[in-house]
Amino acid sequence: EGAEAHAVRRLRPSLTEADPYGPLGMRLGSFRLYAGLEADTVFTDNLFLSNTNRQSDRALELRPSLRLVSRWRRHGLEASVSGTRSYHDRFPSEDARAFNAQLRGRLDVLRRTRLDGSLAYDLSQAGRANINFPTGATTRPDVRVTTADAGLAHRFNRLSVALRGRIDRTDTGPALLEDGTIDRQDDQDEVASAVTLRLAYEVSPALGLIGEAVANRHRFAAPAASDGLLRDSRGLVLRAGILVDLGPTFRGTLALARLSQTPDAAALASLSGTALEADLTWRPTPVTTFLVTAGARIDETTIAGSPGALVRSTRIEVRHELHRAVVVGAGLSLEVRDYEGIDLEDRTLAFDVTGEYRIARGVSLVGRYRRTLFGSTAPDSDYRENELRLGLRLRR
Repeated sequence: EGAEAHAVRRLRPSLTEADPYGPLGMRLGSFRLYAGLEADTVFTDNLFLSNTNRQSDRALELRPSLRLVSRWRRHGLEASVSGTRSYHDRFPSEDARAFNAQLRGRLDVLRRTRLDGSLAYDLSQAGRANINFPTGATTRPDVRVTTADAGLAHRFNRLSVALRGRIDRTDTGPALLEDGTIDRQDDQDEVASAVTLRLAYEVSPALGLIGEAVANRHRFAAPAASDGLLRDSRGLVLRAGILVDLGPTFRGTLALARLSQTPDAAALASLSGTALEADLTWRPTPVTTFLVTAGARIDETTIAGSPGALVRSTRIEVRHELHRAVVVGAGLSLEVRDYEGIDLEDRTLAFDVTGEYRIARGVSLVGRYRRTLFGSTAPDSDYRENELRLGLRLRR
């Protein structure tokens, strides 16, 4: 989310009263509390994402959530907690034990000036699809991310200016290996900081111009075990684009981005690239919506000889209401990871279909089928996976 949009948007729930199936929440004084629970049964035919040893499994997945939102005329405060707990039938080592907590606030200093900030804590388990996942690990190590950010936004007539700072601290837990030893993974622990300056100019109510500069700094706790090189680096992202708002029919953002990341270690090459970024919504009819998203980022890695990869992703999605209570959808996504310094490129192509049957307000039956095809220039790394989710969604 752009810095200016993040800083300016009001911390209030959507007008779910206009949606006959949306949650209304519970009023608590000047706050409103929203509660949710999703319960899914998940089937997969390749749990470990393996090329040669495909293992199927099924799991029960529970995702409770709570969100408390202020209803004040000025200023805003929002707190939320959510979690994920899964129980696999054959391989409990893959169970998820995730937790997320966030606190966000907004201070309306003047009519055109706002301050906002947030604190967040996230606990999850490392994914086996991550190239930095320890080889031979029998369990998925915990990953803890603590985030703090703050921003200031001001509007000068048609020109909006936003300045934002952010700090992320990532701590990765130890991994138990097949031979009984422990991989402490200290080389995965890092502190990342970033400062963003964003300018937006309203040419007309339907068209705006945007420019953004993001400077970042990454510091790691220890050198990579693979080559003994510290992965500390500095980066810069420059964006320029347009905002389009033609009403409910078409709106979105289209931008050109230039990304670069330079490691402190002279033995590691710099990464850079140019990408087209998009976030577009088209509604040709009131019941049909097309979504197009595209983006790029730089991911660092501890692979020997490589500072990281330039990651480009694209997704096209369509949603259609067959009935007010029945919504179906389909999506196609592609992610390409091009690693610098080594001859390695990974491609992930995924296709999914979704469905939702709204039984009553806040009660839905949901389902999703996804097929993933992974290809890599690394030998014997390709794999495919079919995943089916069927579940119940409760929202209050």
